[in-house]
Amino acid sequence: MEINRIKTQRALAPTQISLADYVINPYRGCSLGCRFCYVRFNKNVVRRKQAWGEFVDVKENLPLLLEQELKDISPKRVLLGSTTEVFMPEEERFRLTSKIIKILAKNTIPVVILTRSPLIEKYLPLLCYSLKNKIYFTFIKRPLKISQPLEPKSASWQRRRKTLKAIIKAGISLRVHIGPFIPFLDNLDEVLKVMPEGIREIEVEIFNPYLGNWPELRKILTPFADAPLLQNIDILYSQKQPYNEFCQELKYSLERVKKRYGFSCRLLICPRSKFYTPDIIYEPPAGNPF
Repeated sequence: MEINRIKTQRALAPTQISLADYVINPYRGCSLGCRFCYVRFNKNVVRRKQAWGEFVDVKENLPLLLEQELKDISPKRVLLGSTTEVFMPEEERFRLTSKIIKILAKNTIPVVILTRSPLIEKYLPLLCYSLKNKIYFTFIKRPLKISQPLEPKSASWQRRRKTLKAIIKAGISLRVHIGPFIPFLDNLDEVLKVMPEGIREIEVEIFNPYLGNWPELRKILTPFADAPLLQNIDILYSQKQPYNEFCQELKYSLERVKKRYGFSCRLLICPRSKFYTPDIIYEPPAGNPF
């Protein structure tokens, strides 16, 4: 693992992601190195010599920059972690995320955090300063033979389940992010069965084969998944009608889930192009769950 201490030119970056008006990424790269991560194809990553998961750039001057920028900028809400895992193991050494949260708290600026890491449990007391704070926590259950090659450095679903319980106990607003949900490979019912009590919001994000590079992922999965299953995924992503039919059926499934569990449910469907579009609304108005 290559660790680089770097200087960054700014802390707050305007974002088109509907969760916030500004985003902060205290690190570049990610030591978890999930094989399906869309950030692997970011322009700042593809030109690196190191493979994804083998480098972390630490933006060591970012907290100081943030304090300076907040004198002139008043964010309505800040998103933490759009292109990196803000609670990767290196956070325990460098504490950038901790410093950022404390600065935002001092300025009473709400934060939204995207994470899959149980390390966030240590930071929950810091996140109680605003009722508008929210955690989007990635949780999905897969057989070990599948999850291991896809996300070898991520915590198990059992460990992440404990983190969900801790967030619920802390009383911080939570949405469970089930994704990337790979058709036929993943099973929504199996995920829901093991989720702890107290969940109020879920969203299912269908795997984007373009950003996630399905051909490469297929090679990784070939030794561990049945050939007919992989062929079905090939067909789904190569033909419009099967893809649309699967998405529609998953939408119906979520409607049944809403009735059964009382969840607020969202289905995020990737467009049939290479990139997501900025008009995706992650938090729709009340009464419009889809």
